Amino acid sequence: EYRFNGYAHRCSTPRRISVATMDLLNPEIADQLFPEERTVKTKAHDTPPAKYERGCYVRNAIVSAGCRIMGSVADSLLGRNVIVESGATVRNAIVLQDCVIKSGARVENAIVDRANCIPAGTELRGTPENVYYQSKGQR
Repeated sequence: EYRFNGYAHRCSTPRRISVATMDLLNPEIADQLFPEERTVKTKAHDTPPAKYERGCYVRNAIVSAGCRIMGSVADSLLGRNVIVESGATVRNAIVLQDCVIKSGARVENAIVDRANCIPAGTELRGTPENVYYQSKGQR
């Protein structure tokens, strides 16, 4: 038997995945998972750093390399190469790599799998209890 007293979370449903992923926004939990003495090695990608355009709004978010933010992002995690166009809103959401959130689109309490393009004016909205899931590649 090994007694583990650190952070652990069961990820068996979209809601549980969302809660566990959003927990990474809490610095205390992130420090438990990624302490300085235990480095994390990942695959290198030839991707430029995230670009925050004039007029964008970003608060409490993890934004990966290659992202381009022109709209509003709050309490969310963005994978590599996500584009949030001007007038688009992402809130309490997980948006995976290579997604485009078009101008006027709203993504809230949702998980958007990779390679999605959310059309202008579209709303993908769940609730904290019932997280909306957009499957991959719905371009």
